[in-house]
Amino acid sequence: NCFISIPTAFTPNGNEKNDTWEITNLSLIPDVRVTVYNRWGDIVFNSIGYEVPWDGKHMHKNDVLPTAVYYYIIEGVKPDCV
Repeated sequence: NCFISIPTAFTPNGNEKNDTWEITNLSLIPDVRVTVYNRWGDIVFNSIGYEVPWDGKHMHKNDVLPTAVYYYIIEGVKPDCV
């Protein structure tokens, strides 16, 4: 099954509900690359494979990022899977 479903939002507030950006079936694609950018174009999250979903923290500083709009690119997924 290659169908993936990308949520439009998540709430990493520590209440154990919707705390990570769970992209359905993305972990089944081993070479997928996920990159998330802030509004200034800085990379805040990057992974090859998606076994561990993004938790809303900066990948280097481990700081919780503010509520905002973030942009993403997902590479390595066949177009008919989205």
